[in-house]
Amino acid sequence: MRFDDFLSTFDDDRSDVVSITPLQLAELEPGDSLLIVTCNYRIADNTGSSSDPQDRFVVAEDSVAFNLISALFSQQTATS
Repeated sequence: MRFDDFLSTFDDDRSDVVSITPLQLAELEPGDSLLIVTCNYRIADNTGSSSDPQDRFVVAEDSVAFNLISALFSQQTATS
C-alpha cells in the first residue's frame, strides 16, 4: 500500500486540503509486522467563522499527540 491510498481530497483545485482515511482492517500472516500510528488533537478556541476550511479548523498546537504501536509476529509465536 502507498501513503496516498490513505488520503482523500475535498476539492480538486486545492490538493493541499486532505482528509486521512484510516485502514479499517488488516490481515496478518506469521512473520508480518504491524505499525499503528494514532493522532489526537483539539481545535483551537479562537477559530473564525470563515467559510474556508483552513481558517475554521485550526489545530491547537499544544494539543497534538501521536502514539506509535508496533508489533512483530514471529513464526514461532504464531504456530504455538
